[in-house]
Amino acid sequence: MPMAKAWTRVNAALVKTRYSVMDKDAAMHVIYVLDRDLTQGKLTRKTPIYQIHLSKVVDGVDVSLSSADHHDLPSSIKTALLGQLSKAL
Repeated sequence: MPMAKAWTRVNAALVKTRYSVMDKDAAMHVIYVLDRDLTQGKLTRKTPIYQIHLSKVVDGVDVSLSSADHHDLPSSIKTALLGQLSKAL
């Protein structure tokens, strides 16, 4: 799948999840999302921000996830977010 098509599909799918899109960087292929469930639906300084990265690979596009400060996330968070994203695609 071409990067432009993957970018469009991932952005459209995110609207169908519980995560809120905070910002996007189309040039870097990064989407910043908020996880308000961990702060009881409120936007606070403690609301987690995640980065969804799209990277071109030989046979398509890879979607990966990290914290806003580029640290690895627990597998439970990755599974939840990527699972919801996959279902919405």
